[in-house]
Amino acid sequence: MKRILIVEDESVIAADIARVLRALGHEALRPVATCEDALRAVALQHPDLVLMDVQIKGPRDGIDTAAALRASCRVPIVFMTSHSDQATLARASAISPQGYVLKPFDDRELHVAIEIALTKHALEQALAERERWFSTTLHSIGDAVIAADCDGKVTLLNAGAASLLGCDVAAVMGRRLAEVFVLVDGSEPPRPLPSDRIDAANSSAPIGARLVCAEGRLVEVEASATPIVAQDGRLLGRVVAFRDIRARLQLQQRIAQSERLATVGTLSSGVAHEINNPLMVVTASLDLIRTVMTRRSGGAQDPTVLEPGDRARIDGLVDEAYAAALRVVEIVRELRQVHPTRERPRERVTLPGLVRELIARRDRSLTPAGRLNLELDETPTVMAEPARLGEALAQLLANAEQAVADGGNVTVRTFTDREGWAVVEVRDDGPGIAAEHLPRVFEPYFTTRAVGQGRGLGLSVAHGIVQAHGGSLAVESTPGAGATFQLRLPPATAPMGAAPVRVASVSRP
Repeated sequence: MKRILIVEDESVIAADIARVLRALGHEALRPVATCEDALRAVALQHPDLVLMDVQIKGPRDGIDTAAALRASCRVPIVFMTSHSDQATLARASAISPQGYVLKPFDDRELHVAIEIALTKHALEQALAERERWFSTTLHSIGDAVIAADCDGKVTLLNAGAASLLGCDVAAVMGRRLAEVFVLVDGSEPPRPLPSDRIDAANSSAPIGARLVCAEGRLVEVEASATPIVAQDGRLLGRVVAFRDIRARLQLQQRIAQSERLATVGTLSSGVAHEINNPLMVVTASLDLIRTVMTRRSGGAQDPTVLEPGDRARIDGLVDEAYAAALRVVEIVRELRQVHPTRERPRERVTLPGLVRELIARRDRSLTPAGRLNLELDETPTVMAEPARLGEALAQLLANAEQAVADGGNVTVRTFTDREGWAVVEVRDDGPGIAAEHLPRVFEPYFTTRAVGQGRGLGLSVAHGIVQAHGGSLAVESTPGAGATFQLRLPPATAPMGAAPVRVASVSRP
């Protein structure tokens, strides 16, 4: 049994309709005759269906009343009218009623109209619920999704797609998919991918490319397209799903870099073992030669041993050999830092204190053209090997110094991030790092500086040390606006007093 409201200004007709409804097994609510009464009755009694006469009392007729009901609720409406002119039908059809019967009608016609209206309304409700399920699911998934019709115009854009593209959903709807979803390759400058690349992609073999987002940002994505086909084979449109794969690519790069570092570490250990002892002999012998030659030239030995001018030449050769040998020793030391083979005891260290101690030990704070700024806030203590961690900080500071060698500022900042980790940030306002070089800055032997100005090991050494301490080292840079290196370390978990806290009290000179 359904509860049905009759909106009819002729009381006799309303009573007759109520009789028919009761005979059909439905409950006829008290009839009303005006728009205001109809709106009030629907709001209070929540009928299952409204039988609406097109011509009712008051300034608003039945079609206006039905429009007002549509705006406030989804009750099904069946129009009753003796008017079948084109204008009335057009106005009534615009409301999308569930039925339309012409007066006079018999009991069977009214019964059929009511049953069809109730069935149609139930189907529409089920469809609306499925659409809400679909919409909620679509907007909740992590992948970005865009749908377009057969003309290539965007008909759907979920929250993930709007966020990744950096656009407003309303502004995109109705635009051409080719204007909204633009993929480019990895060339420099990037070239747009042909549209048939996406058309040919499918969920089992997605393609990788760079997506052009708001303000010209390029984001690495993985995309696939699926056609929407009707039962008769007609193409109705297509759905494009894509996802941001930057985090995955970064993880792959870190894994590959770790593998390369492991290889370099194995090599460096072997090289260090093979050449370190001979180098000690070379450096000791050269030092002894310098001592002997100094004594001979200034003592009572035979002066004919050295011809005029030989002294200066020998001294120069010895100095060059000695400097070269020391350089090789330094390379060996750096190679060992890339992948250390021996773990040393760790202490509780505070990063602000370590930075102050490092600055105090240096012969100079920066090149004469550069300026150093310290912004050292307190941080949690970390468990570290002070010497090795200091080496990592020294490499970051040296890198920043070289960036501002022609003038500029370097800022060293310590703070605690949202996760409670201790952070050291080294920022310079030098020339910055090109985007294509950023993924390689921590690779051993990679350098963009001129020959003789860097061996490409400093940042790799720092990266290896930080990773060995369970932390992370990241870089951000904008060409022409400097670079920022951020070193993060987890807080110490050992109880207080388990190891001495290393806090340097040396202030910057």
